[in-house]
Amino acid sequence: MKITISHRAWTIICCFSLIGLLMAGCGRELSDEEAAASTTTTTTTTVTSTSTSSTTSTTVDSTPVIVPIAGGGSFSYQNIASTGTNGNIYSSIAVDKNNANRVHISYYQKDTEDLKYASGTISSWAFETVDSAGDRGLYSSIGIDSNQKIQISYYATSAGLAFAYGSGGSWTTATVDNPTGIDVGYYTSLGIDSGNKAHISYYDWDNQALKYATNKSGAWVVTTLDGSGNTGLYSSLAIDSGNNIHISYYDAGNKDLKYANYSAGAWHFQTIDSADDVGMFSSIAVDASGNPHIAYYNATAQTLKYAGRNGSWSTATVDPTTDRGKFSSIAVDSSGRAHVSYYDSTNSALIYATNKSGSWLYSTIDITGSVGQDTDIAMGSDDKAHISYWDATNNTVKYAVEN
Repeated sequence: MKITISHRAWTIICCFSLIGLLMAGCGRELSDEEAAASTTTTTTTTVTSTSTSSTTSTTVDSTPVIVPIAGGGSFSYQNIASTGTNGNIYSSIAVDKNNANRVHISYYQKDTEDLKYASGTISSWAFETVDSAGDRGLYSSIGIDSNQKIQISYYATSAGLAFAYGSGGSWTTATVDNPTGIDVGYYTSLGIDSGNKAHISYYDWDNQALKYATNKSGAWVVTTLDGSGNTGLYSSLAIDSGNNIHISYYDAGNKDLKYANYSAGAWHFQTIDSADDVGMFSSIAVDASGNPHIAYYNATAQTLKYAGRNGSWSTATVDPTTDRGKFSSIAVDSSGRAHVSYYDSTNSALIYATNKSGSWLYSTIDITGSVGQDTDIAMGSDDKAHISYWDATNNTVKYAVEN
C-alpha cells in the first residue's frame, strides 16, 4: 500500500477511481445475506518465539521546526532517523503512559528489511532492531500495556501475521497466522485490553477477508470476521474501557466503509457509509464513553471524511480540499474530541485537523519536500497530539508534536 514498495497491496490503491462528487453518507445494518457471509470460524495457531536484543542510542539529525496551527497553538516536527538509514516507512506511534512527552514508534527499515523501534522525546532518541529474521516489519501497529511493555503487530513476508513483545532491547517475536499457501497479515492494527492481551485486525490477501487474532485465552486464536466479498482492507482496531472491540475497514467490492463491533459476547456488523467510493485509509478511535470515531477517505470526491456515533451514526466532510485525506489516522482526547493526521497529495504535505473547538479546523504541519504519507497519530495524557509520518524525500521517519 505504501507507494515506494513494490508490493501487491499498492495495486489495490491504484485500481480505484478517484473521480466524482461528494454525497451525504448514512449507516445501515448488514442484510441477512451479508451477516451470514460474516459468520466467524476460529482456529488456534502455533506460536514460535525468539529473542533479539539490539539497542543504539543517538541524537536526531535535524533541529525541530515550529509551525503555527489554526485556532492557536503550534506543532514542532523533526526527522528522527539516525544519519545514514534509508527507507524508514510504515510507522506507528504510541505515547508513554507515564511520560506524556515520550513516544514509541515502530517502523520498517526497507534497506535491511527489519522491524525497528524508536523511543524518545523531541530532543533525543534510542533505536532498536526488533525483528531481523527475514523481510519483516511492514504494516506495523504499536501499543503499550499497563506494565509499560511494548507490543507490535506487523506483516512478515513469507511468515504472515507476526507479533513482538518486549522493551529495553529484549524482544520476543511470534508467528501468529501463517496458513500454508495463504498470504495474510496486511493492514495490521493492534489494540491492548485491560488484561494486557493483544487484539489484532488484519487482511487476508488470498481470501480477500477481514481477520482478527487475539491471545486473550493464553494462546493465539484466529477468526475470519468478514468474508463477504473483498472486505477487510485498511482495517483499524480500537478497544474501549469495557474491553469491547471496534474495527473499521473498507469493503472494496461495494466501495463502502464498514464497522465491526464485539460486545455482549458477539460480533455485530454495519455499513456506515455507502455514498460514493468511501472507506479507504480508515482509522478508528474510541472515546471515554465508548463512542467510536472514524476517519476515512472519499475516493470519489478525493476528500477526508469523518464518522462518529453518539447514539446514532453521523458522517461529515472534514476537509473539502480536493486530493486530501489519504493515509488518515485518528485519535481522541480526554474530552472526546477528534484529532486527525492525513496526507495532502497535491502538495505532498502532512495535514492535521481537529474539532476540539466545536468545528473542524485544519492546518498544514509539514510541507518540506515530499512528506505526510504513512501518518499515525496518538494523544498524550496532556491531550497533546503526536504524529509519526514518512519523509519520502529523505526516506526517513519524521515526528511532529503539538506544543
